[in-house]
Amino acid sequence: MLENTAFILNSPLDATFGPNPIPDLAPDEVLVEVKKTGICGSDATELQWNRFATAVSVMSARAEITRYRQLCERLTIASVCPVDGTLQRYFSYPFDTLYKLPDHLTLEDGAMLEPLSVAVHAVSYVGQFRHGRNILVFGAGPIGLLCMAVARALGAMEIVAVDIIASRLEFAKQYAATETFLPPPKGKDEKNMDYSKRVVELMKNTIGFKERGSKSFDLVVDATGVETCIQMAFLAVKMGGTFVEVGIGPEEIQVPVTTLITKEFKATGALVYGPGDYRLSLALASSGKVDLKPLVTHRFKFEDAITAFEVTRAGKSVDGKGQTKNVIKTIISGPDVDPADI
Repeated sequence: MLENTAFILNSPLDATFGPNPIPDLAPDEVLVEVKKTGICGSDATELQWNRFATAVSVMSARAEITRYRQLCERLTIASVCPVDGTLQRYFSYPFDTLYKLPDHLTLEDGAMLEPLSVAVHAVSYVGQFRHGRNILVFGAGPIGLLCMAVARALGAMEIVAVDIIASRLEFAKQYAATETFLPPPKGKDEKNMDYSKRVVELMKNTIGFKERGSKSFDLVVDATGVETCIQMAFLAVKMGGTFVEVGIGPEEIQVPVTTLITKEFKATGALVYGPGDYRLSLALASSGKVDLKPLVTHRFKFEDAITAFEVTRAGKSVDGKGQTKNVIKTIISGPDVDPADI
């Protein structure tokens, strides 16, 4: 067995490569060899703090189940802070939480099942989204885009994406959104609430949505964590609708509580995923109802993991010709795994 090479965070913004002990297996655990790890903006932020940098990563792997039977299947697993992540050669995980990856799905698809499960949890389980309804999503990053994709797979009528980056909205329109909206800039001395009200009124006039009826938003999802987006969500959701917060933002924000009372809508949060979400995600990806491949924009070798986090945190990369490419989802291959082997 090879050395368990790992990407280790020593202190904020100080990461190195070195050996990590091969895990001792509990009776219900298996040892897997990591093939692909997916990271996004929240993972890149963790690099600034004294935590293991891949705390919220997912891999697709070939596993040798040492205490049950010999197996050579492709599996998907996840790890959550403070447990070490999957930027290492070997990783242990409970056998009964692993899912077999169908042959027609790639290793990268397996890594992308984790963010898809977050979206499934927010839209299907928490948001209780159903066929024929309308959804408004703030934020066209990986989670926001996947929330749109899940809504489309569930039979959404209207899927509206809101973001401050035009190129993201262009991608969202091609990927899953039926309509997009680019908010105007915030005034220099304009208060957040005043700005939010102004933008929502402009959205009403531009898109033509209402607070009731077939032109209203049954579900509003915020995947940004930004105060103004949450305020807009409160103002835009239909009477008796549902608002789900899946983005991570400041500990304290100002929201229009009176609007919550008068519109009698449900406001709740969604944290990662729960029982059944991963299984539904696998079904959506396996059936082709959600295509995960377009979201992977950047690929890196294991030894280039530090660069991968820097590029992801910056949100874009620049090639040798000076052309800029925006980051949606970054995949880091396992040790000795070719990034081209998707």
